[in-house]
Amino acid sequence: MKCPLLFALMAMVVINAIAQEEDNVPSRPIILDEVEASIQTRKSLVRYYQWTDFKYSTEEEAKFWNDIPDWSRVTKGVPVANRAPVVKEEPSGGFFSIFKRRPQEQMPVQVQTRQVKAGAFDIPLVRRDLNGTMLLEDNSTGYTGFAKYKFFAFRTLYEVKNGWVERMKTWYPDGQQKEDYNFRNGNKHGPYQHWYENGQLEKFGNNRDGEPDGPFSMWYTNGQKWIEQTYLNGKRNGYSVFYNQDGTERKRTAHDKGKFILLENWSGTKADAEEAFKLVNREGIELMFLRYGLFPYSGVRTITNEDGHISLKVSFLYGLMHGDEISYDSNGGIFKKQTFSFGKVVD
Repeated sequence: MKCPLLFALMAMVVINAIAQEEDNVPSRPIILDEVEASIQTRKSLVRYYQWTDFKYSTEEEAKFWNDIPDWSRVTKGVPVANRAPVVKEEPSGGFFSIFKRRPQEQMPVQVQTRQVKAGAFDIPLVRRDLNGTMLLEDNSTGYTGFAKYKFFAFRTLYEVKNGWVERMKTWYPDGQQKEDYNFRNGNKHGPYQHWYENGQLEKFGNNRDGEPDGPFSMWYTNGQKWIEQTYLNGKRNGYSVFYNQDGTERKRTAHDKGKFILLENWSGTKADAEEAFKLVNREGIELMFLRYGLFPYSGVRTITNEDGHISLKVSFLYGLMHGDEISYDSNGGIFKKQTFSFGKVVD
């Protein structure tokens, strides 16, 4: 009889101790308004829109989107595991073979894949039929027409010809256009544009067979120019100019077919320039060098008068005059200006 009573007393002591510890722990009150606000915020950021949730300008536009094929559920195969190569050992050839290295045979690697939802830019990579299924044979009949794609709060329209996507446009939920791309045989090809949600143009560029090619520009949300660049066969080529949001130039760099060229800004009198620079002849071409430089000079060379006023400003790229050559009068006004392209005057 004593044991059950003893156990009961011990249990009461433990329960009281736990209760006292819980009373001493500072509790944080749960504010339901904060929880609800957090949930609503997350829902607004990650919301799966239905096709009827998007804003269309007219009933005809809404009907058009409702009637075209939906490729939102198109999938693609992605590797999830690569099984390591299996090493197959040949059986021993006798007692003395233990002193020899056994021949090994590498078995081929087996790649496992699984199907996941294709992204908007995955769709144009291959030819497809009406349902968005990939066409494996070149002579198979591809779909021609329009198709749609939905991801979270964005809707995409594809213009398709013989199974290949030729154009892709994307919109924000309120109907403001977000992207516009052109394609050729599965590659980005031709001009493309991006817009901010407020309607301001964000970027403009051009692609050739999947690679950036030609001028590229970006803007801030306030409409001021942000970046100006030029690409050649997928690589930056020529000047890249970066601006602040107030429109002032922040920095300038240059690339020669993807190779970075350090740009410098030098300023001094004509006598200083004669001391600082030198002409180097390379294969019949005279290139401008800084006397302490290892590479042809790239940058702006500014010549000033004795009183500090600018008399001449010349841009160089890889040792050649490239850009503007501007001469100033004594009052600071421009009285002559020429534009050069790699050492030659541009008409």
